[in-house]
Amino acid sequence: MSKRPELQIDWAQAWIERDEERSRPAGKEKWNKRAKGYMLHSKCKSGYTARFLEYLNLGPEPKTILDIGSGPGVLSIPLAFEGHTVYALDIAPNMLKVLHEIIESYDEPEKSLLKERIHTIEGAWESDWEALGIPEVDICIASRSTMVHDLNEAINKLNHYAKEKVAITVVAQASPKKDSKLYAAVGRDNGFGFDHLYYFNLLNQKGFTPEVRMICSTKNEKYQTKAEAFEKAREMLGDMTKEEQRRLKEFFDKHLIRHEEDGESYWSKDYGHEVRWAFMSWEPKSQR
Repeated sequence: MSKRPELQIDWAQAWIERDEERSRPAGKEKWNKRAKGYMLHSKCKSGYTARFLEYLNLGPEPKTILDIGSGPGVLSIPLAFEGHTVYALDIAPNMLKVLHEIIESYDEPEKSLLKERIHTIEGAWESDWEALGIPEVDICIASRSTMVHDLNEAINKLNHYAKEKVAITVVAQASPKKDSKLYAAVGRDNGFGFDHLYYFNLLNQKGFTPEVRMICSTKNEKYQTKAEAFEKAREMLGDMTKEEQRRLKEFFDKHLIRHEEDGESYWSKDYGHEVRWAFMSWEPKSQR
């Protein structure tokens, strides 16, 4: 009897091959440019953040946590307020600058508390973490920051640096960068999704049994002008035929709405872009 096919797949190599087919994720330069837009976002505890912290379930004892791809502290700040020491690692120095600005915006004693408990480190998945001075911690988390080329190496790093638990979120349906309705409007398949299956299968192949739960979040993008909405769509879709451009214009004529708030105007789509994330957690040392 032949082996089950899923057991014969090299999931680490399958991920690399899949990753080589997709467009490159935003690098340091793009995240640096986007950083200022996250200033207000980090002080608002979103439904996604609340659910992530609920599933993380750290309990009352203070922990040391490595927050990989921390951005401006969406998770680092609430974790610090809960009593934990957080090492916030991000590739973009401007993101970490915004995190420091957010900390400075708090009144005392909250400001001093956050300064004491959050330690920022500039670096990437591919960096030499030992050279960066990243210590072994109780918990490693990677929230919506798991788009790496070498998945096997990333998992090995997580398991090496975490003593008690690893928790990540991975796309479980359509990519958050790709609006499925917009793709359908121009007559295209939105391509990649279900990245969590590669993580889940590779983890099992390596002897770990991750717990999986789902988090749904909705993106409601705002645009200063209609032209900006078109430009963002073109970035998403890449090269377009004249027919696709016509369909895109027709779609936006129907679904873009202008809003007026506090004397300012902006445009948005008349629907939210829903993204499903797989929250995965496992014990890194138990299988060693």
